[in-house]
Amino acid sequence: MNKDSSSRSKGSRMNTNTKKNHRIPAFLSKLRVRVWNTRKQGHAKSPSPFLRLSSRQIFLLVSPILSLIGLVIFMNAFFLAKKSLPHMSSCEPDSAGNLLTDILQISPEHVQYLHQLGILSEHRDSRADDNSGGDSGVSESNGCWMPRRVDAMAIIVVDALRFDFALQHLPKSVGSRLSYEKNIDSSSNNADTSSIDVDAKNEDGDGDGDGGGDDRVRERRFKDEEHKMDQVNVMDNDKNKPRPRGLSQLYKFVADPPTVTMQRLKGLTTGGLPTFADITGNFGGAYVDEDNFVQQLHDVPAYKRGMSFSTGTVLEYGGDSNGDRTNRTVQMAFVGDDTWVDLYPNQFDDSHPFPSFNTRDLDTVDDGCLLHLPRLLKAFGYQPEPGKDQLEDERKLEMDEGSEKASVPVKSDQRQHQQQPFYEVLVSHFLGVDHVGHTYGPHNEHMDKKLGQMDDVLSNIFMKIDNAPPSQCQVAFVFGDHGMTEQGSHGGGTDEETGAALFAHYSPGCGDMGPSLSFGGGNGNGNGSGNDNSNEIGAYPFSQEAFRSIHQIDLVPTISVLLGLPIPYANLGGAVPALLPPLYHRTNFDARIQNNPRGSSTSDQSGNDFELVEAPFAATTLALNAAQVWNYLSTYSSTANKLPPDALADLAEILQKATAKFNDALSFSRPQGDPKNFSNPADVGESNFDSTEYREACSLYKYFLSQATDLGKKVWTRFDTVGMSIGIGLLVVSVIFAIPSLFKNKATSCNSKPLLSAKFKPKKLERKQNLVEGLLLFIFLLFQCILLTFSNSYIVSEESIAMFMISTLCAVSTVFRYLATTMHGRSNVRSLSTAALPMIIMFCSRLDSLFVSGHGMDPIIRKFWAHSPYFFLPSLAILAVMRYGYMRIGQKRRLCEYTQGRFHMLSDMTTIGLLGKSWVEKRSVDLTRHGYKSSMAALILSAAGLMISARQLRRHVVKQNLVGNKQSKDDRPGKTIGLPLQQQDAQVLYKTTIVILKILLLIVTITGSSAAPSSVFLLIQAWALLQLMFEDSPRKMHTPMLAAIWRLVIRHTFFATGHTCSFEKVQFSAAFVATDTFHFYFSGSSLFLNTFGWDIVGIFLLSAVCKAAKRPQVYTWVCFYQLLETTTSCISVTLMRRHLFGKQKL
Repeated sequence: MNKDSSSRSKGSRMNTNTKKNHRIPAFLSKLRVRVWNTRKQGHAKSPSPFLRLSSRQIFLLVSPILSLIGLVIFMNAFFLAKKSLPHMSSCEPDSAGNLLTDILQISPEHVQYLHQLGILSEHRDSRADDNSGGDSGVSESNGCWMPRRVDAMAIIVVDALRFDFALQHLPKSVGSRLSYEKNIDSSSNNADTSSIDVDAKNEDGDGDGDGGGDDRVRERRFKDEEHKMDQVNVMDNDKNKPRPRGLSQLYKFVADPPTVTMQRLKGLTTGGLPTFADITGNFGGAYVDEDNFVQQLHDVPAYKRGMSFSTGTVLEYGGDSNGDRTNRTVQMAFVGDDTWVDLYPNQFDDSHPFPSFNTRDLDTVDDGCLLHLPRLLKAFGYQPEPGKDQLEDERKLEMDEGSEKASVPVKSDQRQHQQQPFYEVLVSHFLGVDHVGHTYGPHNEHMDKKLGQMDDVLSNIFMKIDNAPPSQCQVAFVFGDHGMTEQGSHGGGTDEETGAALFAHYSPGCGDMGPSLSFGGGNGNGNGSGNDNSNEIGAYPFSQEAFRSIHQIDLVPTISVLLGLPIPYANLGGAVPALLPPLYHRTNFDARIQNNPRGSSTSDQSGNDFELVEAPFAATTLALNAAQVWNYLSTYSSTANKLPPDALADLAEILQKATAKFNDALSFSRPQGDPKNFSNPADVGESNFDSTEYREACSLYKYFLSQATDLGKKVWTRFDTVGMSIGIGLLVVSVIFAIPSLFKNKATSCNSKPLLSAKFKPKKLERKQNLVEGLLLFIFLLFQCILLTFSNSYIVSEESIAMFMISTLCAVSTVFRYLATTMHGRSNVRSLSTAALPMIIMFCSRLDSLFVSGHGMDPIIRKFWAHSPYFFLPSLAILAVMRYGYMRIGQKRRLCEYTQGRFHMLSDMTTIGLLGKSWVEKRSVDLTRHGYKSSMAALILSAAGLMISARQLRRHVVKQNLVGNKQSKDDRPGKTIGLPLQQQDAQVLYKTTIVILKILLLIVTITGSSAAPSSVFLLIQAWALLQLMFEDSPRKMHTPMLAAIWRLVIRHTFFATGHTCSFEKVQFSAAFVATDTFHFYFSGSSLFLNTFGWDIVGIFLLSAVCKAAKRPQVYTWVCFYQLLETTTSCISVTLMRRHLFGKQKL
C-alpha cells in the first residue's frame, strides 16, 4: 500500500510537472533533463562562478557596485573645474575706448577726452626700416590700452616667502629700503656703503655673512659678476651728490587656497581663480589655456605695447611675422622652478628650468638661479649705445613735454637698426626657502642661512634697479607665491599659508610715487596700511580695506598696465593704483602743465597739479579693469555656466553707480569745447578736476572688483548639486542593501545576534557585556561614522578621536574578558594573559603615537624621535627577528618548502639591512651620501620578492582548488602555528602573510625611518587580533566589536606614520626616496603607496585572517563602517561645500 501510494504520488508529481512545463520549448526541456541526469550521476561540470551565485549572493553584490558608482558620480559632481574660455583681450587701436563705450556706456566724447589727456594709449603710424619693405606702414602705440609705465620688469618669486620673513629677515635688501625717502641722508648712504663692503668681505670669506668661507662657488661668482656689471658712476656728474635710490613698498600678499605652487603661478599670470580640481596639475603635465600676460608678451609686438615709444628704436620688425624668435630684440628670460616651463613651455626666449619636486634638495634651484642671473641682469632693460645717452634723454624729455617734434615719426636712419637683444621681463623663481620649510621647518638655522642668501641676492638685484638709466623706469616685484605653517607645510587656507609678502622696488627714473596714489595702501611704511584718512579716500569705508593688503590676482592687471598690455580676458583681480608710477613720466600731458600759469615746473607738481593728473588716471584704470571683469563674467554666464542672476544683478548695480560717478567726474572736469578741435594737448586749456569725485569713483570700482572676486570664488567652488544628490542617493541605497549582509551567514550570525535579538537568553555577565558593548558600538556608529563627519574640526582631531575609541573599546573588552575568565575557573597565567590581548592593542597604539613626526620621509631631521638611529635601528632589528621566527614556524609546521622559506627570509633580511644603511646615510653630515642606491636596491628587492611570493601563492591556491573537498593525510583539524587550523588553510595563511610582509617592507622603504617602529607595532597588533579571531566562548569577542577595533587600528596606523587627512600634510618627499629626479609614474606610485599603503596592508591582513578564521562577517562589518562613514562624509561635504575652500583659522 505504501508502495502504491508512493507510486501514485510520484505519478501525480510527474503529471503536475508535465502540465507546468507544457509551454517550455523542447530544447530547454532536453537541456534540463540532461543537467538533471548528469547531476544524478555526479559527473556534472562546475558552472561558471556567476551561475554558482545564489539570488541572495547576487543581491548582496548590489551594495559594493552601487557604492562605487555613487562615489564616482559624487566626485565628478563635486570636483567641478572652471571652464576656460578661448577669448583673448585685444591690443588693437581703440580697443580700450570700445571697451569703455560698449560695456560701461561711456560717451565717445569722454573717451576722446581721455585720449587727448594721454590717459588712454596713443597710436601713430610710422614707416618701417628700409630692410622691411620701405613703404609698409606700421602702427605704433605707447600701450595697448593705456600708456606703458615701465621699461623693464623683474619678477622675483621667493617660494613660500611669508610676510614676517620679508619684514624681519631681509635687512639688507628689504629692510634698508623700507625707511628710505626721496631725500637720502648721509646715514642711509653709509648704510648702503657698508652693505656693499659686507658683500665684498663675504666674497673673500672674511665676513660673518651667511656664506663666509663656506660660500658656494656659484654664489661668489654671482657677486663677482654683479660688481663688474654695476660699474656705473653712482655720483651725479652735475651735482656731485649720490644718486637717490628708487622708492619701495611692502604689502601683505594674500593668496587664495589651495596654496600650492602650480595654482598660485596660474593665478599670478591669468588673474583667475584656479579650482581645487586643478591640483593634480601640480605634479606635472599642466598648461595654461587662458589669456595671460606671459602669452601676451610673447605674441604682442613690442611696438604695439610702447617699447618703440620708450626706446625710439625699431623693435621686432619682421621678427614675429616669420616666427624667427632669434631676431627678436625684446625678449623674456626665465630661470628657476621648472613649474613655469610646465605652464609656459614655449613662451620664454631664454629659459633655464631646474627640477623642483625634491623637497630635500635645498640648493639646486637656487644655485641655478645664481649661475644664470648675472648674465641675464647684464641684458636686463634697454641699454642705449655709449655716447647716445644724452640724445635719448633729450628725445624722452621732448616726448614728455608734448612738443610737436615728438609727435612726428623719427626717420629710420635716425634709429638704431641693429640692437642687441635685451630682456624686457626677467622671471626668477627661488625655491630654497620652501624646501627648507618642508625639511626643517620655518625656525631653524638652515632657514636663517637660506634667508641670508636671499637677502644678498635681492640686494644685488635692487642695486641693478637703482643704477638704471635716469630716462628709464624699471621695477622689481619680489613676492612669495604662498606662505608656510609652523610645521613648514602649505596647501590649505590658514592665515599662515595665505599670508605671503610683496615687495615692489622702483628705479629713480620712475619718479615720485606720492601718497595720492596710495588710497589707503602701503607707501613704504612696511605694514601695507598706509594712509587711513577717509576724507582723502572718500566716504566709502570698504575702500580702506581694499587697499591695505593685496590679493595675488590684483597684481595681474597692475602688471598689464605697467607693461602696456591689455588686461587678461579672464582676470578677476583689481589693479592697484599705488603700484603705478606717476603718469607725467609717460604722457604728453606735461605740456598743459607747463603752459598752466599755476605752475610750470615738475618741482611744483607735488601739490594739486600732481593730483590733477593721477586722479583721473587711477579712475580710468579701474574703469577699464571693471569693464574687462564684467565682460568676462557676462560672457562666461552666457556661454559656459550660468551665474546666479541675483549676484549678477547686484554687481550690475554697483558697476552702474561707479560708472555714473565716473561720468560725473569726467563731465565736471572736461573743458568746454569740442575735443575733436584739440590738436595739441596744450590747447585743452584749464580743466577743473574734482579729486573727490574721481576718488569716489575709484572706491566704487574697487568695491565692484572685490565683489566680483567673491562671486568668482563662489562660482568656482560651485558644485553640481544634482549629481551630488544622485551620488549620495546611490550611497544611501548601498548602505541599506549592505545591512542584510551583516547577518547573512548562519555559522557566524550568532556573533552579532546577542546584541540585537531578544530571543537570545545570555547569562547575567553576558547580558551585561552585550548591553555595554552594544552601547559602545552604538556610540561608535553614531559619532565616529556619522555625527563627527559633520564637525568642522574633525579632520584636525581625528587622530585623537581614533586613539580614544581604541582605548575605550579595548579597556571595556579586557574587563569583561577578565571577569569571564575568572568566573569559569581559568585563573592561570596563560588565561589571564590571553584575556589581556585587547590591552596589548591599546598599548601599541599609545606607543606608536610617540613616533609621529609629521615628516615621514625626512630622516635627516634630528629633532624627532622616529628619525633617531636609537629608535629605527632597534626597530629594524626587532622586525628582522620577527621575520626569522616566522620562517622557523613555517618550516616546523611544514607550511612552506625549505628552499622557498629560506629564500624569502634572506631577501627580507637583506631589504631590512639596506633600509638601515640608507637611513644612516641620509642622516650623514656628508651631503654626497644620500642613501639613494641603498633605497633603490631595497625597493627592487622587495618588489621582486613580492612578485615571486604572489605567484607562489596563486599556484598554491589553484592547486588547492583542484583538490576540492578531498582532504589529504595532513589536511585534518589540529593545532598549526598555534591556531585551530587545517593544514591547507594554515598554508594559505602563511603564504598570504609572506606576501603582506613584502608589501609592508615596500611601504616602510617609501615612508621612511618613522615607519620602522610603526610596522613593528602593527604586526604585534595584527597578531593580537588574530588570536582574538580564533577564540571560543566564553571570551569570544562579538563580531561588530572586533571589526570596530580592526578598523580603528588601521586608521590609527595611518596617523602614526605622520599622515593626516589634509592636503598640506601629503608627504611629497616620498617621491624621492631612491632618486633626486622626478619621474611621473615612479614618483606618483611612491606617493600613492606612502599615503594609502598602510590601509592596503591593514585590509590585506584583515582579509587573510578572516578567511583563515572562517569569520568573514568581521570583514563585512569593517566594510560597512567604512561605507557608512563615506556616505555621511559626502552628505556633510555637500552641506558645508561653501566653506571648504575659504580661509581657515585653526
